[in-house]
Amino acid sequence: MNRWIGFTISALLIGLPACGGSSGDDANSLTNNGNNANNTPIEVTERDGIPSDDFADLLHYYFSTQEDGPGLYAYRPANPDDAPVLVDGNVPMTGPFSITMPIAENEGGSSFHLRPKGIFYQSADAFPPVQGELPAVKGYLLTTDPSQLDGEPQQISNFDYPGTFQGTGAYVAHGADLFTSSLWISVLNTRFDMDMTADEAPLELPEDGALIGTMLGDGTNSHDHWLYIDEDGSLKFYDTEFMTSSPVNDEDSGMPIVNLQKASISAGAFVSHLDTQTALVVLVDADTEGGLGKLYRVNRPTAAGDGVAKLLTNAEGEPIEFSLATGGILGGGPPGEANRWNDSEAFYFVEGASILDSERPARLVRVTHDGWSALEIGSDILTAFLPSVFVRVDGGFYWAPGLKGELIYPNNDDPSSWERRPLEDMPQSNETRIYSSAGDWIYYQDPDDAAIAYNVTSGDVVSFPESTWVGASFISNIGDEVTAELISRMELATVLVHLSGNRLGAVEAANPQDGVVILGDLPATTEEVAVNGPAIGPARLLRVEHEDGGMEVIAIDTREAGSLRRIMEAPAVEWSYDNFIGETPIPIDVSPGWTAPLKMF
Repeated sequence: MNRWIGFTISALLIGLPACGGSSGDDANSLTNNGNNANNTPIEVTERDGIPSDDFADLLHYYFSTQEDGPGLYAYRPANPDDAPVLVDGNVPMTGPFSITMPIAENEGGSSFHLRPKGIFYQSADAFPPVQGELPAVKGYLLTTDPSQLDGEPQQISNFDYPGTFQGTGAYVAHGADLFTSSLWISVLNTRFDMDMTADEAPLELPEDGALIGTMLGDGTNSHDHWLYIDEDGSLKFYDTEFMTSSPVNDEDSGMPIVNLQKASISAGAFVSHLDTQTALVVLVDADTEGGLGKLYRVNRPTAAGDGVAKLLTNAEGEPIEFSLATGGILGGGPPGEANRWNDSEAFYFVEGASILDSERPARLVRVTHDGWSALEIGSDILTAFLPSVFVRVDGGFYWAPGLKGELIYPNNDDPSSWERRPLEDMPQSNETRIYSSAGDWIYYQDPDDAAIAYNVTSGDVVSFPESTWVGASFISNIGDEVTAELISRMELATVLVHLSGNRLGAVEAANPQDGVVILGDLPATTEEVAVNGPAIGPARLLRVEHEDGGMEVIAIDTREAGSLRRIMEAPAVEWSYDNFIGETPIPIDVSPGWTAPLKMF
């Protein structure tokens, strides 16, 4: 029987201002609008906090574009009353490039802790630039250790960046620790090692080639080999230092894989690891027009022999094709994090109906080491405009290519035998930002703008009217089936919600029925609040967008009600400075849009 636990903010229902004073004892209370299976009213309470043993001691970083203090800041969750520290005020705010580096720390056996250990970013001699001088932009590394604030950022290599590379493709190769990791920047085809000194030159990858990705070492989540397309169009494995290479042979023919597109945005794409020895990649034949590539399984070199690759086909001998020419903007590209999952046995992804082709079905695809199979579901033109909701739960998946969803268990190569359980009584799902689950609870939005938590086993429902799930935190312990590029699929710890009445709350992901932690009131001018990707631990930074376009970063700790802190003196708004070409001033706008937490914080 379906059980409803309704959370309603009564301040909204009687029209009180979101951040104003109370006009009655119940102005900000939580009330129940549903019953349990025995038709008994359920008392809904506020929680004081959600206990957590996860990390809360590391530095959290964010960019601020405030006119009177732009730069990169560090916030100390362990000392929330201390003001954030400006660690670098010379970041080029017209387009800072930054990347956080989550490193898997081996805790013994197959247990890992995943946490950000450092950030790589660019900084100039001065910001705004000195009139008449071309700023020298260098790369720098900061750790998340609080003792970092006693030192200076480490300059990585002697490379002078010709501008900044916001939006440029970059690939992090995770080593055994932060200082054995590397960063490759696509537009430069250049590699930067995180242990480089300020006097060292970066490593230039082989000329006129194309990097596809990194392969993991045996039994680890650490980088071991580079997968690369050489200038002659052949697929190669290079060692970590790009000193030696070996060909990647076709597993079926034994011949080297050659004649691939290279040195192009459509050369190829890394999709996912299947395990520590195996990756899925998209490769494009040099004679193919339009950037249409095919999915291959690639096995890294081992002591037993060179690496091999296999074109994956279904029972009819058909390959999976992805469009790389447009980056998948028009559909048909490799699946994004919202639409994929992998474990040690298979890689799963979903594709919705096509806006460009109303007769194209939605499908769930299962890819193994040997081939692929897919379940196709017919759809209508309306479904083509709805995002597909795809969440790992209960040993299978919740999949809703339209408003109605089902549980589905694709556990073999025959889609006709996959177990399917329609969920007829559940509230309709419209979209979600929460791609994982906990305790059989999934989190999504319904068509009426309510934030819904639904238990696929019991049918219990937690509903926050006119509210939005804004992000989640994850448990820190992961097994060897989840790699760094799929952290958004780890088990949920807490889920954050922007409540009606402009309050920010949090629920325990595996027990949302236990109540909500009210973290605090958001500014009355709040338009939207969001996290910047997945992260671990109870302490988070979020970005608040205001109605006038201003941006600010706030801090919360889900272990404590009322922990919301506005850590910036004021929201960042657009401003400009003069750059000069000769004697002519050229105004350069500094957008508030760069104000945000860095990823993984």
